[in-house]
Amino acid sequence: MSFSEICSHPGIPLEQHLLNVASLCENTFRSTKLNFEFGVDQQEWQMLVWMMGFLHDIGKATPFFQKYLAETDESEKARMKNEKETRHGFISAVIAHFIISGLVDKANTENVLWELMPFFTFMAIKRHHGNPCNAVRMPNNNDNNELDDEYEYIDKQFASIDTDIFDHLMVFPRQIWGIEIQKADFPGKLSAYFKQNIYRNEKSRTKRLRKKLSYFFIFQYLFSLLIQADKKEAIFSDRYTFNKVDINKDIVKEYIQSEFGPPKTEMDIIRSNIFNDADNTISNIDIDAGKILSLNVPTGTGKTFTCLSTALQLRARLEREKNQRARIIYTLPFTSIIDQNYQVFEGILSNPETNVLLKHHHLADIYFKAGDHEFETDESKFLIESWESEIVVTTMFQLFHSILTNRNRMMVKFEKMVNAIVLCDEIQSLPYKYWKLVKHIMFSISKLFNTWFILITATQPKIFDSTEIQELVPSKAKYFSQLDRVDISFEKDPLTLQEFKQVCKEAIQSTDESYLFVMNTVNSALELFESLRETRIKAQYYFLATNIVPIERLKRIDGIRKSKQRKIIVSTQMIEAGVDIDIDNVWRDMGPLESINQVCGRCNRHLGSKKGKVRIFQVLDDANKNKPFETYIYGKNPLSMLQTREVLTGNDTICETDFLRNMSTYYAKIEERMSPQESDKILEFMENLQFLSVYNNFKLIEEEGYERKDIFIELDSNAQKTWATYLSIMQIEDKLERKNKFLAIRKDFYDYVISVPAKYVHEKEFEETNFVFVNEEQMPTCYDKETGWIRTIDDVYTF
Repeated sequence: MSFSEICSHPGIPLEQHLLNVASLCENTFRSTKLNFEFGVDQQEWQMLVWMMGFLHDIGKATPFFQKYLAETDESEKARMKNEKETRHGFISAVIAHFIISGLVDKANTENVLWELMPFFTFMAIKRHHGNPCNAVRMPNNNDNNELDDEYEYIDKQFASIDTDIFDHLMVFPRQIWGIEIQKADFPGKLSAYFKQNIYRNEKSRTKRLRKKLSYFFIFQYLFSLLIQADKKEAIFSDRYTFNKVDINKDIVKEYIQSEFGPPKTEMDIIRSNIFNDADNTISNIDIDAGKILSLNVPTGTGKTFTCLSTALQLRARLEREKNQRARIIYTLPFTSIIDQNYQVFEGILSNPETNVLLKHHHLADIYFKAGDHEFETDESKFLIESWESEIVVTTMFQLFHSILTNRNRMMVKFEKMVNAIVLCDEIQSLPYKYWKLVKHIMFSISKLFNTWFILITATQPKIFDSTEIQELVPSKAKYFSQLDRVDISFEKDPLTLQEFKQVCKEAIQSTDESYLFVMNTVNSALELFESLRETRIKAQYYFLATNIVPIERLKRIDGIRKSKQRKIIVSTQMIEAGVDIDIDNVWRDMGPLESINQVCGRCNRHLGSKKGKVRIFQVLDDANKNKPFETYIYGKNPLSMLQTREVLTGNDTICETDFLRNMSTYYAKIEERMSPQESDKILEFMENLQFLSVYNNFKLIEEEGYERKDIFIELDSNAQKTWATYLSIMQIEDKLERKNKFLAIRKDFYDYVISVPAKYVHEKEFEETNFVFVNEEQMPTCYDKETGWIRTIDDVYTF
């Protein structure tokens, strides 16, 4: 075969693909500001990164792979794909290890990181189409590792590569970097080289290695560089150039002035002062000092505006003073509040294209546009999942599971965190057991990659000591003491659900004020809602829980926010964090102190003339031996509940001015008594380069101990059309086409899907779709338009 006939993908010459990926890797690496212990000249590192990109698919030069690529019969192609000789990742990795080892030895340095690079590039190339396993096998850990693989077949592969073709490809490293390498320079048996120099020597080196967390992150970065470049080149080749977009650093200030004018009320003045304090701090902060910042101010004081403006101001300073172009990554704990805050950003930025403002979570639209160019579905999916935008609005799940993972699809965006400004809103939602882990992650990433973190919350957890972070609003205590919007009373005596329902009914009948009732389980919320609705008092009734289809939940939250009429709202905890509503009275079933403080943010949010009233009850399940409903959610004796009760002992009522002091005491007690065991276990895996074990053990969202079923509800005509489109897509035989067609409707489809514990779903799944389908005729027996999925009264179901 001629040089031009050797391809990486159908119709794409191999040398073109290798050169393009190498160039993308090097350009991205060169454009970022890194703080590695390089040990050698920066130019040497650029050469090494280029070589990693260039060699990643060198194994595709075998006639075995070329024959597979040219095969037109799909069944025969599937058979050939499973043959060892067709594989290209492992042989490419061994070839790369041999070449890069020579470059590392030539540099004659004792820098440990530099000496690790042959093994790091071996692992990255070996797994660039898959998921990295543990680097080596460690004692008492049986997870798969990268060295216990069959390897003898690579001799047959290497021998089959035409010498002229191999040496032709090696002309490019010589021309660009002066690296002289030919096929004749390789050992007679590549398998013997692997056994001695990789299997034995790299295993020994890794086990002797002085443990550093930084090595874990550097591998994640290099792997992300490679797979990002490989996927981008394969999808776009030279067809599209992604250019940076400027954003006016003062756009938030100008928007506030245009939309709201000067401050008019006391609350406006407080919000304006907080905004100005943060703006002044970020304008004068030492950007060579610590990169962990905190925006810790009361709920309802404009954190969304303030954090975006702060990030834009910091971005402008970094570009001006450090020549560092920072992407802004804004994360939230729940998908339910992403849409709300995304819409705020969208308004500020005047409905920008997707390359300026991007929303990414598992149910977001698969749509990407830059300028006049609208991308195809598969292209859009890649650009969204790799965060190819100036401002990304996403979930904390996406953030942390892109760091603590071995999954190729998640790791593709790791390199986008380099030199970024990461905003972590509602940071108090992180599980306590991961505080130590998150602290080490943020310190390491901020130091290695010049990444900034801004923690945003009304209830600052003790992840960091006060000396380890910089406050954007140094006088925050003043604002907490100024705001006295609510009083919180704690009812000493528990009430059964029946008793609680009666108390609630009497309350709403004795006044014309609005009420929000927050319950710990769906079932208790359902019972309460039905009971209150029976009173027939004049008000708008709203029920909120995840057994209502997502599109309807969003409509209800928007309706609550806009309505000026009296409202009676019953909800689960989903309404607590970030939902911008303002109610006169809030009653909540007992929960941790941070949840109580969060729900207070829905009461008298805008500092009305009348003080808001929050009441906390312990509600008992009289259908289950008076078991407190809180135990279904938080467990029998969780640390958070024990410390909440300890902090509140002796307080029948507390006011908002005490929030900061109470939360500081609460989190200090949590920190004092919590176990670092979970964090320590994952940190040890990271230090030992156990990538698969990290993935297997880190769970930001705990898995439920029961099976669920996904149910599509044909709620309206749009749902009817969406289901019909879905069924037609399922008839498409081509897998890739079927996948891309579904991605195009995924957002609309999941707007009508709820997930319910399987034991409460008696309906069968629709054919082979994995979804239960409830049509309009079935709805009266399965789904209530007000309260959602119809379930038995003894079902305890959270959220």
